[in-house]
Amino acid sequence: MAVWREIYLSSYLVGEGLSGLLPALMALIQGVGGNAKCENVTIFNETSGFNYTQLEPVTLNPRFSVTGFFFFLMAMMVASSAAFTLLEHLPGIKSERAGTPSPNNSVEALETSHSNTQLMRNYGGVKTMTGNMSSSVYWLMLAGQAWACSLTNGVLPSIQSFSCGAYGNVPFHLAVTLSALANPVAALMTLMLPRCKRWLLTFMGAVGSLLAAYILATAALSPHPPLMGTTAGEALVVLSWVLFTGLMTYVRVEIANQMREEGQSALFWCGAVTQVGSAVGAVVMFVLVNVYYLFTPYTPC
Repeated sequence: MAVWREIYLSSYLVGEGLSGLLPALMALIQGVGGNAKCENVTIFNETSGFNYTQLEPVTLNPRFSVTGFFFFLMAMMVASSAAFTLLEHLPGIKSERAGTPSPNNSVEALETSHSNTQLMRNYGGVKTMTGNMSSSVYWLMLAGQAWACSLTNGVLPSIQSFSCGAYGNVPFHLAVTLSALANPVAALMTLMLPRCKRWLLTFMGAVGSLLAAYILATAALSPHPPLMGTTAGEALVVLSWVLFTGLMTYVRVEIANQMREEGQSALFWCGAVTQVGSAVGAVVMFVLVNVYYLFTPYTPC
């Protein structure tokens, strides 16, 4: 993204969120078939030669098949590849790339850069660009980005089935799809609103972390999480997932925007800690879930 003008960073992140939004909308249309029901199933035991019955979960069919859903994903991939190719080769949009200063105009570029660090107008919202972030704030922003990405990309997605499964298929389905909807909405808000104050970013990150703690608690207490079997419990777990995703997405995108305004190096390291945080969170949860089996899945029967 350092190749393009600053104004397109939020658009890029909104598009990244749309990669979850469109499949989520299709998943909402597809449905989940309702909660699983337990039915007696007769099974023949070849060793003893007798029949016996046992309870097994039975789910209803969704509105359309999984094959149709994956064809939709394939169409999205084709469209994304075509858009990327056009961005690389269309001559009419090369003027939107960020300018690269040459030795002949380095003074002008420096003056322009200094001017841009004071003020940038973006879609009707005046967004101040300081360009003089202190070292402590710089590292705290990177740490916050790593923390937010580890939670949203690594830790919580790994335990979503443990967190929501005991509340039923419908709340689980809503938590997955609505939280995917919250991602691009939050990214779009950063495009339309003025730059967020850093104390407010800290507050939003703290609230998101508290929501993450509750979500982790529901997963750790599975198969008997808090308020299981109640409407309040179902609504609370869905709301927690949606608010967590929205808040942390807003924090991540806003940090990326502010680091972009500090320069290409800051944006590079912001991207680096994004990947590192996501990877560390995923590896830690893989070990906890698949090696130590700290989380117990819910079975309806």
